[in-house]
Amino acid sequence: MAGASEELGLSQEAIPEAFGEYWIFYTADEGYLKYLWKDTTRVLGNLNLPHEQITLVMPNLNPPKFSVEKTYRSFFLTYESNPKGLKPMVYGLLIGLGKRFKIELSINGVATKQADRSIGKYALSW
Repeated sequence: MAGASEELGLSQEAIPEAFGEYWIFYTADEGYLKYLWKDTTRVLGNLNLPHEQITLVMPNLNPPKFSVEKTYRSFFLTYESNPKGLKPMVYGLLIGLGKRFKIELSINGVATKQADRSIGKYALSW
């Protein structure tokens, strides 16, 4: 990670967040997951779908799991991941979604750790 940090001019802590934001634009621009890109609501509701498809060919994969609760103009996104440390990347994904759909998201989050898993919750509103 030190080489990437030097090359990108970012701290090692900032790289996962930047990658998350990049990933949103990369997957959209390259035409991947077209059925997910209608709007923010659909993207958030389908976050597990790509991982479910990957596990068909990689059955030992232990992907993150996302759940979404929708209220008026806001969402509560919860993720559970193994390995730990997904919070910065998920935050970057959310920033990327806001930019991709040209909406200003208010993102508030708290991550907690349970044994070998990381659990995070984000409140999103616009």
